[in-house]
Amino acid sequence: MSTSSRQFWGRWSRPASQLVRLLIYYPIVRWVPRYVAIILLFAINSTAHYHLGQSKDSWNTVFGVLA
Repeated sequence: MSTSSRQFWGRWSRPASQLVRLLIYYPIVRWVPRYVAIILLFAINSTAHYHLGQSKDSWNTVFGVLA
């Protein structure tokens, strides 16, 4: 159990980012240029968080602008 939000995020974000990098980014970057792979990665991430886009803050817009 984590004792703080900082400790929880440190434990969660590292494995999650490694998973995305190893399973999605590296296979994509073999076939397309790096800048295209990053855009695709943001698009995949936004679809994974689509339910958040239905809220008033519209995270899909944020992901789209960042991509």
